[in-house]
Order: sequence, then structure tokens, then C-alpha cells
Amino acid sequence: MSEILDKTESVVKKGKALGADEVLAKTVVSRNRQVRFSNNQIDTSLAWNNYDTDVILSWKKRVVATKIANFQKVELSLNRLLELAKVSRENPAHEGFAKGKFDYKKSVADRTVDSLEN
Repeated sequence: MSEILDKTESVVKKGKALGADEVLAKTVVSRNRQVRFSNNQIDTSLAWNNYDTDVILSWKKRVVATKIANFQKVELSLNRLLELAKVSRENPAHEGFAKGKFDYKKSVADRTVDSLEN
């Protein structure tokens, strides 16, 4: 799981390096399983993981967002996102994203994922 955290942090660092004022990134991991039956028996089964990273970027009071699937084409997506921000209208109500470190109680779903990993 720390590899995913590192990749998510790198998305934020790359966005800031490109010139964004603020960057938020959140990666959601989904574990998928699929089983096919033929004649009441398991014919084949598949299992795969998906990593969807939501990115919100602000540049000079312009806010844009995107989703990056499986950490593919991160640089290209961030470049396009910043280009979009540069041609977007300024949002006069935008005062920046929340600052500081926040501690939240873990949800039941988080505890379930943690127990699956251990």
C-alpha cells in the first residue's frame, strides 16, 4: 500500500512542479473478481486491481479536476489539466483548499481493507 501512497504523492509533486498553486490527489483501490460458470462448474476466474486517482488542481483561482486510471499517463494528464486551468475562467469565490493536517476516524470499510492486506 505504501507504493500506492508514494505514487499518489508523486502526482501532487509533479503537479506543483508544473506550476499549479495547489494540488489534491486521492487514489481509490478496487479489487475485482469475476467467475464464469459452465455446466454448474467454475470455468474460469479472474482477479484484478484498479487504481483510480482523482486530481484537483488550482492555478490562479482557476480550479479543474480529472481522474487518472492506474497511474497511466500521469505527466500527460497533469499537463492537459494545467492547460485547461489556464484557459478557464477565474473563480472569485475560490480561497484555496483546506490547510493543515486532519485526523479522521477510520471507517468500517477502511478497517476491512486493512485486514485484507495483512
